[in-house]
Amino acid sequence: MSERTLTTKEPSKRPVRPNMGARNRLSVAQQDPNFVYRVVAVDNASRLNRIEDMKALGYELAPGVQIGDERADIGKGIGKTGIVSLGQGTTGVLMRIPKEWYNDYKKEKHSHIDKISADLKHKLDT
Repeated sequence: MSERTLTTKEPSKRPVRPNMGARNRLSVAQQDPNFVYRVVAVDNASRLNRIEDMKALGYELAPGVQIGDERADIGKGIGKTGIVSLGQGTTGVLMRIPKEWYNDYKKEKHSHIDKISADLKHKLDT
């Protein structure tokens, strides 16, 4: 009887790929840490005013940042100009606001919500 020797295979050189859940179409590369970013949907004429409304609040169009993971299928030519397809005919525009303004708006919103909650609680207690 002849002896058999076991040989080990070398690991494959195939690249390790992340699962599909790790690919993010709406991630934003090269973010300035002094700003908060938001994708604003502008799918039809009624929503085009939304950009102007956001500008009135202090938002601006985000300059020269890439939207989306380059591994995700986001379509040719989309994603590098601050515009991204959100699906079903909806287009999104990347906007940003200074972080301090965002935090101020957030505080105002929460104080308004807290006031309403306190009023409701007072009405329920009486």
